[in-house]
Amino acid sequence: MSEAKQAVQATPADVTPDEDEQAAEAVPAQGAARPALTASDIMSRVGKDRAARPVDVEDWGGTVYLRVMTGAERDGYINEGMRAQARNDYSGIKAKLLCRCLSDAGGSRLFADEDWRELQDLSGYVLDELADQALRLNGLAGDDPEADVVEELAGNSGSAPSDDSGTA
Repeated sequence: MSEAKQAVQATPADVTPDEDEQAAEAVPAQGAARPALTASDIMSRVGKDRAARPVDVEDWGGTVYLRVMTGAERDGYINEGMRAQARNDYSGIKAKLLCRCLSDAGGSRLFADEDWRELQDLSGYVLDELADQALRLNGLAGDDPEADVVEELAGNSGSAPSDDSGTA
């Protein structure tokens, strides 16, 4: 389960036997409902809910951090993927994802959207591995019903061409 999804309370149908005990502890006791959040409560979370996960990149000799995209960044990435699919041109799609997801330990982005061309020149293998982890972290891969579409858009399905080999 991705860190982004862990922040959302699981419903009983989502709980596996291994998670059953943890979920029972996390759910408030019957009748002890949590307070309803106001718009102000929700908006106070802006910029504070950016989970960043450390990832060791042996080929680069260090650790990078992958972060959860904002809703706007995620929508932008999905829209880019749909446009790439319509053009049948997936050039840089993984590098574009990583521009949105590579961060410092605090979750602040390291790259602007325009930096994808430079990232694309890095090892295709490393980009593939990091992009796969970024997709999972952002709920765009795995058991997510949206995952098949987004993975296809990202060129991970095997049926769509990808030009993220690091060659220009």
